[in-house]
Amino acid sequence: MKSGNGARTYLKSTAFGLGSSLVLLGGPAFANPSSAAVTTGSASIAASANKTTIDQTSEDVVINWSSFNIGAGQTTQFVQPNAQSIAVNRIGGNSASQILGTLDANGRIVLINGNGMLFGKGAAVNVGSLIATTTGGSDSDVLAGNFTQPGNQNAAVVNQGVIRASQGGLVALVAPNVTNSSMVNAKFGTVAVGAANKFTVDFAGDGLVSFAAQGDVNGKASAINTGSLVGANVSLTAHAAEGVATGVVTMSGFMTAQTAKNVGGTIVLDAGDGSLTSTGVLNAAGTTGGGNIETSGAQVLVTGHVTAGQGGEWKTDPDNLTIYAGAAHTISNALNAGTDVWEETSATTTSGSGTSSNGKGDIVIDAPIAWNTGAMLYLYSYHSIDFNAPMNVENGGCLSFGINNANGTGALNTGGVLSFAGTGHIDIDTTGTSFTLNNLGYSVVDDISTLASDIASDPSGDFVLGLSYNATADGTYTSAPIQGTAFTGTFYGLGNTISHLKIDAPNAFQGTGLFAYIGIGGLVSGLGVIDADIVGGVGEEQYTGALAGLATGSVYDDYSSGRVKGGGGSNVGGLVGMLAYGSVDDSHSAATVTGGINVMIGGLIGSDDAAVAADYDYATGAVTGGNESHVGGLIGWAEFAAEAEYDFATGAVTGGKDSFVGGLIGAGNWTLNQDYATGSVFESGIPSSSLGGLIGGQSAGTDSADYWDVTTSGTSQGVGNGNVPGVTGLTTAQFQSGLPSGFSAKIWGSDPSINGGLPYLLANPPS
Repeated sequence: MKSGNGARTYLKSTAFGLGSSLVLLGGPAFANPSSAAVTTGSASIAASANKTTIDQTSEDVVINWSSFNIGAGQTTQFVQPNAQSIAVNRIGGNSASQILGTLDANGRIVLINGNGMLFGKGAAVNVGSLIATTTGGSDSDVLAGNFTQPGNQNAAVVNQGVIRASQGGLVALVAPNVTNSSMVNAKFGTVAVGAANKFTVDFAGDGLVSFAAQGDVNGKASAINTGSLVGANVSLTAHAAEGVATGVVTMSGFMTAQTAKNVGGTIVLDAGDGSLTSTGVLNAAGTTGGGNIETSGAQVLVTGHVTAGQGGEWKTDPDNLTIYAGAAHTISNALNAGTDVWEETSATTTSGSGTSSNGKGDIVIDAPIAWNTGAMLYLYSYHSIDFNAPMNVENGGCLSFGINNANGTGALNTGGVLSFAGTGHIDIDTTGTSFTLNNLGYSVVDDISTLASDIASDPSGDFVLGLSYNATADGTYTSAPIQGTAFTGTFYGLGNTISHLKIDAPNAFQGTGLFAYIGIGGLVSGLGVIDADIVGGVGEEQYTGALAGLATGSVYDDYSSGRVKGGGGSNVGGLVGMLAYGSVDDSHSAATVTGGINVMIGGLIGSDDAAVAADYDYATGAVTGGNESHVGGLIGWAEFAAEAEYDFATGAVTGGKDSFVGGLIGAGNWTLNQDYATGSVFESGIPSSSLGGLIGGQSAGTDSADYWDVTTSGTSQGVGNGNVPGVTGLTTAQFQSGLPSGFSAKIWGSDPSINGGLPYLLANPPS
């Protein structure tokens, strides 16, 4: 220890292997942090009359302080290895911390004082990210983003100063009572002001803060903003414990949300079962609109200014309505007695039999419903209708559905869909039974022949498959059953399947599959083509897939299994042969896919010929291509810029000599995000540099949070040809140990009993 004429004290911690470091701050009594013990990691601390500097030398550090104050005109600075570094500061004593001066840091700072914290009027905080809270936890829990040990029940975090995070950073102020009367700014990042005792922070992913749906504050829980909160995701939340007290959210200031692309951001005001009052300005419009605002509570009063921009959305208390066994039994009885039944969610309420809960305004069918009278069932959802259980309608019963729809009078574009999972499907007796969706009547068909005939008569019409169909009796088709003019209408499979479809068309012209061609504007959704046996033609303009040969429209919530085979030079996919100017989302294939020489071949999609999107998809079947081919576990080839987000492939991928072979993508121009592959990759003949665990070759595009399995792929190379950052190899054990870094827990799940312990899509889980 050395003191100079300027009353400067120099102190340094020393790390000894796995042991901890200890530093005691002595010298004159400054209104700055004092008496520190480093319990995890290592840091050097130097103090003078006006400044304390913490030089963090490990990626993560935890420091216990006897007190942590910053006097007016004084500075505390953290010098950290990088912007992702975390410095956790536990503050002891019996008093709240007072930050009246300057706090600087280039990384992430966590301040924990169970007695509370005040950022005074002169406070200036400039950090990468900041969490100021009364809730703690073990070193390992806090560093993992889990805050579980409450402090003083009546403690508060108050900001009267200016808190700024770096671009894309995080500011979280969390205590039983939180007040902001000045400025909190996390440009393009997250601002979370929450009255809570427990919360989690996604340090490894999107940086969002999550609070339990059921509050845990046993006394008063209040979140108040009279100042300004700015970020891409901005929230003001107060959840008191059930039956103990009510949460109070008061917003009379400003909340502004805008993303990095100038699109509107997200604002959430949530009082749980308590009261929400907003008389200030809620602006999530951004420059181009498209923002989202949610205001919810048992009592909601919004009298201020609200804008989410053009194409944006403001939801007031968007509860879900879930129909469990008891409600489903009641509904079935009423319908069988000839009584029409209404189930509805809107922006503010739910009505009908079922259990309401916080959510997007979905109607969720979780138990079977059946009737055989002419009664009408109305399901009008503010957002989506999700079928996780079967529905059976006979003898003229009628269905009237509305999605993206508050009252059945028109689409509101809330982003909702009609979806089917697990055993969810709808069986409709075609005799006298009607189906209406968003006020459009649909023709009900129950076999391929009728569907093909009806589409030939009206290729832009609206159709549903009323029953699952076994195509064995149809024999072998020599061309696509539905062909001719491109299908530009809407076809819902309603969760049903077409099984044992057999097509042998080696001399086919262009598209081979159930549909030869889904055209621009066309939609095929909720259909399974299973146990198929499809053989397509030879040549560059030949497209072969179980569902469709060529698609320039939308494919959503569809799947396939069986065998798909294409000839040399063609485009072959387990679901779609070629995708152009369209999308394949929330879909999957278990089909075995094979092709000849010079093919574009993928487990889900063979190739694309223009900018397309393939999101929330996966493929599990083996894929094999001949010499000089582009072979991918999910997609074979992209001609122009294409997007593939939240996808994975697990099947073995094999290419012939001089091929591009990738566990997920064969080759092309791609933008990838949160994707992975685990299948083995192999090229016959002399292996080339165009073989990768994730991508065979990438000529352009970007990759972010993308992975391959170095254990099962058989290669230590993620990208065969091309210098692509953002692609990382993991072992199988690492894949099974939790979500990889950058994978959002709002999109992905991890469970040893699902998908072999590998990450799976929450919106499209493997069966």
